[in-house]
Amino acid sequence: VNFTFAANSSSTARTAHISILGRQIAVTQAGSLVSQTISFASLVDKTLGVPSFPLSATASSGLTVAFASNSASVCTVSGVNVTLVAAGTCSITATQPGDSTTWAAATPVTQSFTVFPLPALSISKTHTGNFIQGQNGAAYTIVVANGAAGGPTAGAVTVTDGPTSGLTLVSMSGTGWTCNTNAAAGCTRSDALASGASYPPITVRVNVAANATSPQINQGILAGGGLLNPIVTGDTAVIASSTSTLSAASASAGPGANFIIPITLAMAG
Repeated sequence: VNFTFAANSSSTARTAHISILGRQIAVTQAGSLVSQTISFASLVDKTLGVPSFPLSATASSGLTVAFASNSASVCTVSGVNVTLVAAGTCSITATQPGDSTTWAAATPVTQSFTVFPLPALSISKTHTGNFIQGQNGAAYTIVVANGAAGGPTAGAVTVTDGPTSGLTLVSMSGTGWTCNTNAAAGCTRSDALASGASYPPITVRVNVAANATSPQINQGILAGGGLLNPIVTGDTAVIASSTSTLSAASASAGPGANFIIPITLAMAG
């Protein structure tokens, strides 16, 4: 009796049970292909709006690993590049099908990560009181906040100041911010700002020109952190005149009399 067995094109042995004249015979056929594994590291959470990024995985066989998205409504995969399309959970599977001569198919490996919504960033700029012509070191306060519905910021956040012609930017400073000695370059930081939170405020110092007109509008510009476009805010300051006047009340008295004349010094604004 002749029996023919197809080649075992896997890495796992298989057994065939044959009945001959009422007797059971087990025939074991060893696997002809070598097993392989895939190394596909965990993926870091991302914020929607970041550029497409590459995936990386290796097979112990040295053969090329392929990737596929299991959640196309959240993320898509083209070749090795991932593009985020919506907030949610992105699931990606790495596969290596093996070849027909040496390597068996590898067990697929799946990794998932969270895609956060875009941050809901805002910037506000305030000051106290009026400024005076010729004043040095007049102060503004800038605060960057993230709305409760926004995702965390991603990457560097930059704040710059845009004074009008009657104001000269002197300095910018704030806890945790890296502010350039060239104040026009602004301040940056890269720590993620969670939803519903604010960064420590930035203090902006300006000098007011002696001939500054009133009012003066000073802008604050916020960029980065996952924003698709910069956000601009403005604060309007009343500029008071620095002109002073001296006035005295009139009085009269006879020769040799002592008297007091009230004098008032008034500073406009």
